[in-house]
Amino acid sequence: MPTPAPMPVIGNEYLYAVAPSSGNQSTFAVYQIDQNSGLLTQLSTATIPVRAAQNIAVDATGQNFYVTGFEAPGTNMDLVKVDPNTHNITPMPGQTFHTLPAYLGDGDCCPNTVAVDTTGKFAYVGGLNDGSIHVYSVDQSSGTWTEISPSNYQPSSGGTSVYAVAIDPNNKFLYESQRDSSFVNIWIRDPNSGMITPQASSPFQTGALTTDVSVSADGKYLFVPQYEVSHVMAYSISSGGSPLPLPSSPLDAGNAPGRAVIDPQDRFVFVLNTGAYNGGPPSVQAFKFDTATRQITAVPNSTFTVYAAGQLVIDATGKFLYALGNQQTMGWSIDQTTGALSPLSGSPFKITGTAGLVVQQSAGGTL
Repeated sequence: MPTPAPMPVIGNEYLYAVAPSSGNQSTFAVYQIDQNSGLLTQLSTATIPVRAAQNIAVDATGQNFYVTGFEAPGTNMDLVKVDPNTHNITPMPGQTFHTLPAYLGDGDCCPNTVAVDTTGKFAYVGGLNDGSIHVYSVDQSSGTWTEISPSNYQPSSGGTSVYAVAIDPNNKFLYESQRDSSFVNIWIRDPNSGMITPQASSPFQTGALTTDVSVSADGKYLFVPQYEVSHVMAYSISSGGSPLPLPSSPLDAGNAPGRAVIDPQDRFVFVLNTGAYNGGPPSVQAFKFDTATRQITAVPNSTFTVYAAGQLVIDATGKFLYALGNQQTMGWSIDQTTGALSPLSGSPFKITGTAGLVVQQSAGGTL
């Protein structure tokens, strides 16, 4: 049996979550993660100028958060700053997402997903109506988002909703999935201008309708849930950014998989099944990943029914897994050898937030 990978040296850890409140406002909350129990303790909360907040991205500092909402009209994007020592939340002036002119007949709506490069200088927002990735430069002093140029790259689809965008940790590639599409768009990023151009193998055919795309923390692996066939495609990523199917791909998932994430040490994969088809309940499912053989196998007795959840996040140490949604967050400890999940004491947690992510911080700032 392989020896578990060593844990990173860390300080404190925090989970950040957003939830719609009313009008053009939402709530942003900070929770500390107890490193022994996984318990979530609220430290601070603030009102931010974002209508129906739904997505968060964060840059490498762990202090600048990029929030988007899914409704219009009104402000639906914002840069939010969090002090790593006091946890005070400072929202900057809100911004408004603008649909490409050709699609204004559908309404000036809406930012559906967001990703940010590690520098925090460039944000990538997927359009709900126009099927395009909008590229912004972000001034971290003023909080102003300036649109550089929307890509409007719509192979075979003619324009639809961008469901997910993900940037590899080296800032070289951006991966995109669209609604009702059986492909992943692959983009090459210019690190200076922030602009993106199609990679040679884009669009990359996945064989079935996709819902999401996610990249591992080391940038070596890509996961694409396929909700109609209950599969998750697993790929290694070539040096040129092209996905190469792993031997065990596709993974047999549950009812309508909508999200797949890998732990920071590339040992385990966790899938959120939305239960959207045939009335099946949502669930979380665990898989073990052997990087030597590149085989991924289901972990016995580690599939759990969950509340309607839209986000699945792992803490920075790989010890805890959280499923966020509908003001209820369920949590599990992760066995560091087998990947087996055990419900945390006190789970589900009542928190203010339906979407969130985990970042890692030391006592004096960000690691």
